[in-house]
Amino acid sequence: MQTSLRIEGANCPTCFNETLDALGRLDGVRSVRGSLAGPCIEVDHDVEIEVITGLIRDRLHGIEMFANEIRMVPLEPVEPSQPCAHQRG
Repeated sequence: MQTSLRIEGANCPTCFNETLDALGRLDGVRSVRGSLAGPCIEVDHDVEIEVITGLIRDRLHGIEMFANEIRMVPLEPVEPSQPCAHQRG
């Protein structure tokens, strides 16, 4: 199965790349690609989607301002109505 997930608010390239690497190491994941410009992640997998979204929630974060203070906030991956458009030929 191929699943696309939007990850609005992701803004750390290092965390994003580490998340893609971690997803690629999951049993049942055949391939992973993504783009912060999208921002989205596309996964070809046999593992339950909850495992994938749980890993993304644990690893990716965004930032928001709270009364002049920057705080990290969790991201919620969601399935978009159309697949990711990155790297399509």
